[in-house]
Amino acid sequence: MHLPSLAQRAKLAVHCLTEYCDKTRGNIPYFYTRMTDHPVTASLAIWSYGDGLGRSVDALTLLRLMLGEPVNEGIDRVMTGTLISLLGEEGLSWCPPEPWTMPVAHTRPAWLQQGTLLGFTSLYQATGDSEFRRLAERNIGAVRDLTTFHPEGYGDYPGDYYTRGKGWSGCSNDPMHARSVFSTSITMPLMRYYRLTGFEPAFALANSLISWALRDHDGGDKLFDVGHFHCQSRLVTAILTRAVCTDNKADFQLGERLYLKARSLGTQGGWFPEQINNPDMDRSETSETCCLTDMLECAILLAEHYDPRYWNDAERYAKNYLLAHQIVDNDWFAELTSKVPDQMMSGFIEGRGDCVQEARLNDALLGGFAGWGGVTCMSHNTTYSNCNQHCCNAAGARAIYDAWYYAAVEEGDVLSINLLIHREHPAASIVVEEGPTGKLDITIRQPRRLRVRIPEFVKAEEMSVRCAGQPLVCRDEGGYLDAGWVRPGDVIQVIFPQKPRTTVEKIYPGVFTYAWQGSTILHAEPIRGVRPLFTPERFQRETPNHISMSKITVPPL
Repeated sequence: MHLPSLAQRAKLAVHCLTEYCDKTRGNIPYFYTRMTDHPVTASLAIWSYGDGLGRSVDALTLLRLMLGEPVNEGIDRVMTGTLISLLGEEGLSWCPPEPWTMPVAHTRPAWLQQGTLLGFTSLYQATGDSEFRRLAERNIGAVRDLTTFHPEGYGDYPGDYYTRGKGWSGCSNDPMHARSVFSTSITMPLMRYYRLTGFEPAFALANSLISWALRDHDGGDKLFDVGHFHCQSRLVTAILTRAVCTDNKADFQLGERLYLKARSLGTQGGWFPEQINNPDMDRSETSETCCLTDMLECAILLAEHYDPRYWNDAERYAKNYLLAHQIVDNDWFAELTSKVPDQMMSGFIEGRGDCVQEARLNDALLGGFAGWGGVTCMSHNTTYSNCNQHCCNAAGARAIYDAWYYAAVEEGDVLSINLLIHREHPAASIVVEEGPTGKLDITIRQPRRLRVRIPEFVKAEEMSVRCAGQPLVCRDEGGYLDAGWVRPGDVIQVIFPQKPRTTVEKIYPGVFTYAWQGSTILHAEPIRGVRPLFTPERFQRETPNHISMSKITVPPL
């Protein structure tokens, strides 16, 4: 048996990103979808603009590279043009006055800018076009100009949003959306841009905002106690990226401590709550794919630069909830009954007919990801769980690239296989077979020294490595089997037992039992809701034949 290849799922993700959008408004993505309507109803929202659109541009750029397709052409170029058109003269991304936004143009220092900066960074990284660098740095400068810097070494914002006519709004006191973390979502894109370019103002601004969030949460001790998970997990990716940039041991330790606290709120396979300890409806009982993407990126940063054992987490996330929470069919929409609140679908409240009801949107969602996904099913059939949100569609697409890129990486003449997932790499083709006995078939294309990570569920001596049927003597080096030098045409076969195990995991929604085979979930219960996630149907018998090989790869972190 085989799990689907990430390249297969990338094609589906591209479909969603390019179809689930308002083509009369420059392909701005619909943000919320009421899946209980037949056909489904989608609406634009404040988050459709610099936030959602920027995330789409970022993810599409990465997936085009992954699939070996042209970057920023066709519909992608239209979306990039729309993203640029939202910029004001000062460089900020603005949300235009619309019935579903505000009566006047406004901007937010974090979310509208973070998606915008993600998009421009990936475009510059992929194309080398200096115009994208200019736009990114103008955007960073404009965000810096909105920031209030304090003598104590932190920066903050005096309100939630800003308009040209009235300046700053007041501040929300919502404990579920603490301003110091809700407003610092841009720290990860800033650190990512600094790591790519060395642009010091990005580093300085990110530092000041990280300091604000830590200061406001007792140095980080109160993070992940309550509130929006994605805001806080995004902050951890920024801290770990800063650790990588500066080789700062204290940042690695802080990032690891926060990651482990966040990890304790979810499951081993990658389910993490949208909200932490939120009694409002089902907000803490459902999962946002944005949270999974953050946690995957944190695990990768820790594994690559601090402790390789965290590859185990990344592999479990990639093989289980990342695949299982992608929308690959839509028949189950008809089983959903609990209505999504009207206030989320603001076009209805205004009565302006701006929400879209078209049969094509049922299919447009194929390739998207759970916005409020259930623990053992796609939806708990509750109000929020029956709605899709676009940030998750783009985040899941980005996570596909994350896992694909880092599954096999090379440094000099060393090829390291980090994750047991299918991967076409310029130096080797890698196919993984699932079953009581796991098998890794590696067809070598270029001469390399080969290293294969030892899975967490076996010991080195339990693994058999052969080349052309002959055993290879391998050394156990820091959690990897070193197979030595291999040549083009060599077929390396790694065989290992995939030991069955059961985990009982207690999380906010309840107690759930998972049946595992190696790092793959076979079954989970109780099944509460619609469209079970872990069924035999998610495996395929034939060897995946839609695996891409891109010669141009861009590190997403």
